[in-house]
Amino acid sequence: MTATLTTREPTDDTTPPTTQSRWPLLHMAAVAAPALWILVALAHPMGGEGTLYDGLHDRVPLWLALHGAQLVLSIGLAAGLWRALRGLQGAAATLARAAMPVYLVFFAAFDSVAGLATGLTIHHANSNSGAVREGAISTADYLMNAANFSPVNAIGSTAMIFAIAGTAMALRHAGASRSTWAVLLAGLLGTAHAGPAAAVGFAALALAFHRLHRHEHCT
Repeated sequence: MTATLTTREPTDDTTPPTTQSRWPLLHMAAVAAPALWILVALAHPMGGEGTLYDGLHDRVPLWLALHGAQLVLSIGLAAGLWRALRGLQGAAATLARAAMPVYLVFFAAFDSVAGLATGLTIHHANSNSGAVREGAISTADYLMNAANFSPVNAIGSTAMIFAIAGTAMALRHAGASRSTWAVLLAGLLGTAHAGPAAAVGFAALALAFHRLHRHEHCT
């Protein structure tokens, strides 16, 4: 059965003010998560030549702050996708909803292990010398390499793909404009989590959430 894109009925003067005012807050929260992630993606150190320690030893506070922010922003992103699916049914919508908790759990696990633990290990290396310092540097490299090739990372990224693509397809089947669901689909670039390509993906998600809100309130 094909889903239909739902819209809110106009409210009358008897509607409680709290019911009317909460929607702009939800809209701002949905847009804010991917919009803030643009800044996080662009500020995220991308590594380079040499060891991980060489690239991060003087940027540990930034590294820890960014990975802590990503944990919070991932919840906001999932909430925005969940809200975009409000009232929609069908296989694509079901797939997207099922993928969101998987994304949250596995991305959080990957991010906390690979990001926060690595940053704390590098901080430990900065605070010591000799064999302790060298051991911490080796441990940081091991943690990052192991995490990058971990099934946890792959599952989290795949779940994010299903969540975004499923939401876009559900909106397409429900009759959303091409400029809305196609922009949302461009949000798949956000699966990179960091770097310019990811920033473009998060900008697309923020724009799509904003367009969905405008449609909801202008129809």
